Amino acid sequence: LAQLAHKYEVFTAKQFQVITFSTVITLLFSSIGHVRADEIYEKLKPMLAFLDRRTTEEEKDAEEFGLEDHVVLLGFNETGLEIAEFYRHNNQDVLVIQLDPALHATFKAGYIPPLKRT
Repeated sequence: LAQLAHKYEVFTAKQFQVITFSTVITLLFSSIGHVRADEIYEKLKPMLAFLDRRTTEEEKDAEEFGLEDHVVLLGFNETGLEIAEFYRHNNQDVLVIQLDPALHATFKAGYIPPLKRT
């Protein structure tokens, strides 16, 4: 894209060099970041703690929900409700992924309370 813009004199040769150099440096740092992501995160983790706004209740809920052996529903409607209720009544964890904020608020209000396992 930069080469095409340079060809049609959208910017000067000096601007082309700066853009090309910046792109190469960005790709280099991005590659290093991908390779060393875990190390970088561990070093920055103490400084990023203020970004973690989860409450202890949300953390507890997350710990209680297993990351294995659960049903995932993408989107939620009447059919999804029936599917979720079927699995919940069979003591199966159900994870609903829904991007509609109104439905999310409904779930938070307790429309579908989690099953208590005994």
